[in-house]
Formats: sequence, structure tokens, C-alpha cells
Amino acid sequence: MSPQPAFEHALSLTAEADYHGLSTCLLQLIRPLPLVQAAEIYEVFNKDGDQVHQASDMEQMVIRHFSRLLQSDRPVLDEYGLFIAISKGETAELRSPDDYAPGIRLIYPVPSDLGPMRLLVIDGDSGFAQQRASLQQLVDLYRNLVRLHDSRERDLLTGLQNRQTFDNNMLKVMDHLRKIKQGTQPQQAWLAVLDIDHFKRINDNFGHLYGDEVLLRFAQLIKKWFRSSDLAFRFGGEEFIVLMAKASETGAIAGLNRFREAVAQHDFGKVGQVTVSIGFVRLECSTLPSTLIDQADQALYQAKHAGRNRIVQYQPPETAAEADDDIELFD
Repeated sequence: MSPQPAFEHALSLTAEADYHGLSTCLLQLIRPLPLVQAAEIYEVFNKDGDQVHQASDMEQMVIRHFSRLLQSDRPVLDEYGLFIAISKGETAELRSPDDYAPGIRLIYPVPSDLGPMRLLVIDGDSGFAQQRASLQQLVDLYRNLVRLHDSRERDLLTGLQNRQTFDNNMLKVMDHLRKIKQGTQPQQAWLAVLDIDHFKRINDNFGHLYGDEVLLRFAQLIKKWFRSSDLAFRFGGEEFIVLMAKASETGAIAGLNRFREAVAQHDFGKVGQVTVSIGFVRLECSTLPSTLIDQADQALYQAKHAGRNRIVQYQPPETAAEADDDIELFD
């Protein structure tokens, strides 16, 4: 790769406004390179939803293909060779054992302090390794930009995606649902608003430092009890949003209830017991995202009004009068 194309590639990468655009751009730059057969990016989690930096147990990991929205989790397969790079935390080079189709696989770990570990996987012909020095510079630039995007797109306290990234992700999810609705395998997806009960009292009685500890532990429970294929956001204060993928109505209710019970049974240290109220709504690609959030908020209000520590699914009001009822503030 000569200096001029390398400079142009750097300009392309630094022009991207978010992590999704950055990663898409990187793949578009690498795939047309001579001798490159394929290039993919994966995100790696452990089964508790925590970040993976280095790992020794492949069975405890799940992997998500970066560019596919609302997909199911699947285990890291040994034949991918990804485990080698994860366990060592450094670039791995694998050669094909097939003499009739010699090839090489380069796996670049991309760690992050806030987001999941990413793995850039490039397959090429046997002479592909000659481009390794040039590729390394491109990957190093990508690593630095990933850290910058994560620091802007993720909540610094919890590591979850923040409100700023919710809008872009929501539009991508809605577009995805719109496309698959036209296909033969329609999917159901759900938007859930999770609000910690009486959080203001926690701050008033114990102080904001303990309030932050509750938020951090709550986010850890989200990572543990929801699938890595579900998208979780800290929407603001004590309110969180989860976009649940490939779940039936029964499955969504069961998953949300499992999380609610896990929160109620969790030890939040000095604060003691904490509960959560949840309102959720089915994602309809014909409905505006702002309307869906409002509907989930209405269901959340009903959960709060009914005594908290429960989940409520949004149901359209039967009369205009019901829709116009005043909504009281809650904590």
C-alpha cells in the first residue's frame, strides 16, 4: 500500500461519525485489496455479558457479527481461530493446512476500555502476508478511532451505549425490521424502558456516590441477563432502554421478568434491596421511534402506578379520554 492510498484511507476512516460507520468503512477499504478473500469484524462477550479482554475458556464466550442487527448469539467456533487471538490478546496468523488451497488468516484484536473486544478477521491467499505491515498501520488507526468513538458513544459510568447513540441505532433497527418484513422470515423485536424504583430516595438517603454504585451494578445485571444481541443503553439518570431481538411476546415477557427478579434479589451493598419497573412495546417499523418510546413510557407509568417492581406491556387506549389523562411524576 503506497503512501497516497494509505493517506486516502486514513481520511476516509477519520471522516466517519460513529463506530458503525467507522467499522463499515474499514471493511470496505480492506475487502478490495489484492489477494484479500474476505474481511469481517466480530464483537466478543462472555456469557455474563461482561467485556472480554483475554480469556481462557472458549465455552464461556459468545460472539456477535458486527454488521448484523437483531441476530441470535452463537458460541465462538474453534475453527474460526478467534480463540487464539482472544486468549493471547495479540495478532494471530493462521495458515491453511490444505496444500491445494493455501491461504492465510490474520486476526487482529481491538480492545477497548468501555466497549467489547472487537476482532478484525482477514482471509487471503498465501502471498497476502506481504501486505501485513501496511495493514497493521490501518488496524492501528482503527484501534485508536474505536477508543475515541467508544468514549463518545458509551456512558462513562456503566459502559453501556448512551442516549446519543440510541437514535442512530434505533433508526438502523427500524430499517432492518422494514427490510425483513418484506422477506419470508419476519421477526419480532421489543423496546423496553427500565427505571430504577425510588432512585431519588437512594441519592437523598445514601448520597450520589452510592447512587452511582447502584447504577453501575444495575448496568452489570443488564449485561448479564440480556443477550449480547440485545442492544442496551443508559438513556439518562436511572432510566435504561433495551432493544430485544428475535423474541416472541411470551419470550420478551419471560426475559424481562427474569431480569426484574434478578434485580430484586441482588445485593446492592449498603443500599440493600433495589427494584425496577419496566414498560415495553413491540417495535413496529411503521411507527416513529419517538412514538414507540412514548408508548413504552406510558406502560412504565402504569407499572409505577400499580406498585412498582413489575413489567407492563403497552396497550393502546380504548378512548381518547384515557389517552389525555394527566400523568404524574414518579421516582
